[in-house]
Amino acid sequence: MNHEWNKKATQVMLKAQDKFNSVLASHIRSILFEDGGIHMKMTRDQRSLQIWSLLICAARERKTYTYGDVASVLGFGGAGVLSDMLGGIMWYCRDRDLPPLTALVVNQETGQPGGGLLPVGDLDAVREDVFRFDWFSLEPPETKEFKKAQSRGDRLSK
Repeated sequence: MNHEWNKKATQVMLKAQDKFNSVLASHIRSILFEDGGIHMKMTRDQRSLQIWSLLICAARERKTYTYGDVASVLGFGGAGVLSDMLGGIMWYCRDRDLPPLTALVVNQETGQPGGGLLPVGDLDAVREDVFRFDWFSLEPPETKEFKKAQSRGDRLSK
């Protein structure tokens, strides 16, 4: 009986997660679009914050997204514009000694993060650290924190 209850509870939980993902994606799209067109006044750091929200949910669900998936949620035509937005998140995590949340965004063909976003160490172990971390225990970052982290990263990269 206990096994059946666990099985049923797992099914209910998976349905709830799917619904949550759908609502989250819909919410993010509604923020991005204004009068039928993409809201272009949004800064890179505001986009980073949106991606942060998406990725902490992905971490909780133990899933990855392709660059194309993230671009689609944001309403972009292609994934080639994400590196600056992800860079702010990567540097923010490094500055605060957090697991590299950007390890959850991967190339569709290789299954790996892009070159500049590739974490140091065994990728599977790094992802496990990201999955295990309690992201919802953190106070959400402000956009200015991504901007500072990106500036610091740009200086260190030169």
